[in-house]
Amino acid sequence: MSIRFGLRWGDGADIQSPELRATWCSLEIEVNGQTVTVLQSDSGGPRTSVNVSAYPLAEWLVENWFLLLEYQHASVEVADGLSLRGASDGMAWPDMSFAPEGDLIRCRWRSRRLPFSTGLTYITSGDEWVKRRDFEAALGDLVWSVVARLVDEGIAGTYLQLRWDALNALDAEEREFAVAAAHLGLDSFVSDETQDRALLSAAERLPQDLLIAVLDSTSARDLGAAVEWLEEARARIELAPTRVTPGATRPPQGLWEPWNWGYDAARALRDELGSPSLTLFPINDFVGVAHADGASGGIEGYSGTVDDRTGLVLPGDGVTAFSRFAQARALGYWYMFRQQASVLPPTHRSEDKASRAFAAELLLPSEDLRVVKDQVGGRFTEQFMDALAAQYDVSPVLVRRQVQNHAMLG
Repeated sequence: MSIRFGLRWGDGADIQSPELRATWCSLEIEVNGQTVTVLQSDSGGPRTSVNVSAYPLAEWLVENWFLLLEYQHASVEVADGLSLRGASDGMAWPDMSFAPEGDLIRCRWRSRRLPFSTGLTYITSGDEWVKRRDFEAALGDLVWSVVARLVDEGIAGTYLQLRWDALNALDAEEREFAVAAAHLGLDSFVSDETQDRALLSAAERLPQDLLIAVLDSTSARDLGAAVEWLEEARARIELAPTRVTPGATRPPQGLWEPWNWGYDAARALRDELGSPSLTLFPINDFVGVAHADGASGGIEGYSGTVDDRTGLVLPGDGVTAFSRFAQARALGYWYMFRQQASVLPPTHRSEDKASRAFAAELLLPSEDLRVVKDQVGGRFTEQFMDALAAQYDVSPVLVRRQVQNHAMLG
């Protein structure tokens, strides 16, 4: 699991800007052995690199340093992460984006026809993960190479050099603040005083593990409301009557295909509990549920475990199919990850993916689906899936996803 930015310096004699001219190069990007920068020319064969200036790329990386490593808000999934095309300056960047997911960075790229009659097309597409530490190291190597090139060419005092020096001069407290700001989608170098005060207040009122999850769930505008709701939720938690001991095996860091871990953990827990098939899982026996009024600022719930007994607080009131799914997620955070206090965020970290898979499998086992599939002649109609949702007291969306994820359509 690796990413590489290969630079071969070239001749930028026709370029007026000194920093762009000095850092003109042939750029090759590889992810896990796959070349991103394969260009097909209308008049010739493909090549594996693109001719650009590395300066705007390095500048974009430094400006977005902490966002690239930390920003895990749910909206990132919709926006497909931070796009390399944001480096701009008229360069022919590939359509590539980066989205942090816990200890991994998701790298996605798509084929792209370059505009302005260049006759060039990026012809590869991919969706790969790399380890966060390897990603950070690769970014650092690229920036240091560009900065060194500028020095060798007698260029000093550029925005890139000043910003890079400032980033590397951050002390531990400043870096911690920059990381927290990035989880909220902010750049600590340019955030305003109001945002800074709100973030510092949240850091003083919440434990570090809960703080990061809150920042991943909310926005700068709603941060105050989210903190208020969470403090209320922590006071309202009601523990379930039945104890659940965490699973014997903990998932590794940088969990690969976390949904499979979630499925397996749910099956193991059902076996431990002797839960019969084709019956409604009694989630209320294992996760107490309460509600806290007021706007949650995007937080989907708060769970806590004391003496192996788990409780969950949800926004609003009433018990719904979503409540059962959230309860099962809360149990998953405890059973799989031994998290004694958790915010249920709308993010896509490995733990979040595992908890959602755990909840789906706990409430609607795939083995049950295989049994009923045989009973209905091998086809899941929309009407039958709606009936299953009512029988298992889950949402129709959960049924459809379980059917799809376990390849039972058709």
